Amino acid sequence: MNFWPGILNALKMILRFDPEMLRICFISVKVSLISTTLATLIGVPLGLLIGSKNFYGRGLLRLILNSLLAVPTVVIGLFIYYLLSRQGA
Repeated sequence: MNFWPGILNALKMILRFDPEMLRICFISVKVSLISTTLATLIGVPLGLLIGSKNFYGRGLLRLILNSLLAVPTVVIGLFIYYLLSRQGA
């Protein structure tokens, strides 16, 4: 399997600052920053609320949230893709 031509082509695109490659990188960084900002703005206040207040069902909620931490991110991404996909199962 000869993968060197592809690697050399990718290096040429990077070193030449190919406009299409830069656009793709910019979109990727933009989406990452937006998603991280939104997750922080939602997650930090909710985490502080759940961690500091006592309310009915807090133990169950913490159990569910801690269990969700064990789910691989790829599985979550596939689940969300399935929900947003226009094609049926």
